[in-house]
Amino acid sequence: MIETTQSRFVELIGDVEAFRLMLEGALGRWEGAYDVLLADTHEYLYNAIESERFCGFCSALRAYPEGDALCREHDTEMARRARTNQSAHMLYKCHAGLTDVAVPIRVGGELVATVFFGQVLVGDTGDHDVVMRRAADLEEKLGMPKGTLTSQVDHIRTVSRAELDDKSARVKQLADWVSHLGAERLDYQKRMRTEHHQLKASEIIRVASEQLNDSTISWDQFWARTERAVDKMRVLIGAMAGMVLVPGRGARRDKHIAVVISGLPAEFQGRMYELDPLTVDEMQGLKGAVVHADPERPGAVHRSIMEWDSSFAQRVDKVFKIKLSLGEQHGVLAYFMNEDDDVAGGGFKIDNGSRIEMTMLEQFAAAIGLAFNNRRLADRRKDALNTQRVWLEKVSHQLTQAFGTVRGHASNIQEFVHELQEFYPESFGRWTPGDLKWFVDRVDDVMYSANNGARLAANLLRSAISPKSQSNVDWEYAIIGDVAALMIEIARDFQGPAQLRKIGRLNVDTDSFAPLNGRLKIITTDNLFKHAIGNLIDNAVKYSFPGTEIRVVGGINAEMAMVEVHNEGIELTSRDVERIFEYGFRSDGATARHAPGTGIGLYVAREIVETHGGTLTANPSRRGRTTGGMRHWHTTFTVLLPLLPQNAADH
Repeated sequence: MIETTQSRFVELIGDVEAFRLMLEGALGRWEGAYDVLLADTHEYLYNAIESERFCGFCSALRAYPEGDALCREHDTEMARRARTNQSAHMLYKCHAGLTDVAVPIRVGGELVATVFFGQVLVGDTGDHDVVMRRAADLEEKLGMPKGTLTSQVDHIRTVSRAELDDKSARVKQLADWVSHLGAERLDYQKRMRTEHHQLKASEIIRVASEQLNDSTISWDQFWARTERAVDKMRVLIGAMAGMVLVPGRGARRDKHIAVVISGLPAEFQGRMYELDPLTVDEMQGLKGAVVHADPERPGAVHRSIMEWDSSFAQRVDKVFKIKLSLGEQHGVLAYFMNEDDDVAGGGFKIDNGSRIEMTMLEQFAAAIGLAFNNRRLADRRKDALNTQRVWLEKVSHQLTQAFGTVRGHASNIQEFVHELQEFYPESFGRWTPGDLKWFVDRVDDVMYSANNGARLAANLLRSAISPKSQSNVDWEYAIIGDVAALMIEIARDFQGPAQLRKIGRLNVDTDSFAPLNGRLKIITTDNLFKHAIGNLIDNAVKYSFPGTEIRVVGGINAEMAMVEVHNEGIELTSRDVERIFEYGFRSDGATARHAPGTGIGLYVAREIVETHGGTLTANPSRRGRTTGGMRHWHTTFTVLLPLLPQNAADH
């Protein structure tokens, strides 16, 4: 048996040996030859010439190459007729005058094979004498020894017309059954291909949507990824070429620019087209349309393809177009197709009668348009945030300068008063100790208020431009080799305010931070990390009682870097333990103490910590000692941050 792996008949029928057994069963005790001529390869399925099924006359004739060629040529001609002849079977005479039968096998209207059998004489027709004369002619024509064929004529089987019709009906019944089986398999294959292609289309859309909505990529990367997606979809739908056009800008607003090309040379990238009114009318709404290409009246894009390669352009007979909704303007997604090209394997054909495939392309175009709009919206938001940021930074800087000036004047007054007390005590000769204390305390209050005002200006900036919302900022990071030194640097800014508040001690537990060295990665942009820890220490200073201690402690907790700020002062109740991180919230205890504050310091601190990928929490206060009739409460704020592997700074 010949190699038939590429045959459509074998693909649809499957087990050709089982078909042979069924065919022999339909023919019964048939002495003539039979075979199946494949429509697509023009080869015989069983190669009957190599078997003993031929009668002696046919075997002798086919033994000569010229004779075999004549027989095959005649079979091929009858198969050609079967392709256009819709009859159930054809009864005909071969070139030697024998009676043969051709039974076509069609699947879905397509001729896939033709069954041939016969090589007989029909009784009472005078065929014997005709065959005898043709046999003698063939002997002479092919140079055979005399009698090679004529001696076999009397041995050719003679059958009745009824018997031949009966065999034909049996083979026809088998052909019908096989056609039905093949049609079912063809339908199944088509459905499987369609579902497979739909799944691939869905995956292309999913990946494109995910990659195009990546806010970290540039516009060039956005269009490069769009081009890859458009090309994958082009191959899937079997299109010859594809293109994405977006509106021009400025003086070119009346034209569209090719920002993505697929299946076309690089020279098409960046071309500008003035779309005709018909194209615009075809794209009303967001539903795609397949239109027939008119080579006599090509559109702008089609015309440029014709100028590039006229033979390529002439094969374009359909164009798929869909509008890309790009905000207040509209782009175009276009695919150029040829109906006869089966690049997609017949599984994903686009036409106006197939809404599934059309819907897939509409979803694809919608994904591109949505990603484009999201990206442009993000750019506008970024520009707005930058404008807002610049303005707020200026205001914050001016406020900080103003409070710095106040703080400088207060510091000068403090130093002047201390000098007078030390070197010119007579200057306060008429002042009572109470008056002097009141004056010194007021100067201290001015200094403390100036410090709080400067931090308030910074917190207002951080709360207005949330670090968490700035996902498009390229943060600068640093791995801290000496964490204790960093904490001491932060705490140093609050030693003065702590003294003004009569805090006994502001202590950094340096040893506890040693395990974090080289394993703590912080954002250094705008001193964000320092600002967050500073807000926690500032909060502790505000609400600690005089004579108490504020402790800053480090460590490792559940494979996370830990920073804790402990203080002893007013109570933080369980009902307020989360609310204190809300913007503008102040607890009853904080309000009653009249400590300066706006309720945004802890909010900003948590925002910054979460930008680091960490958490900031507080525990309800624990009861402490009672001094001077006042109950002291121990409160702890805990920062947990991602912990780098050991020796991370070396990598």
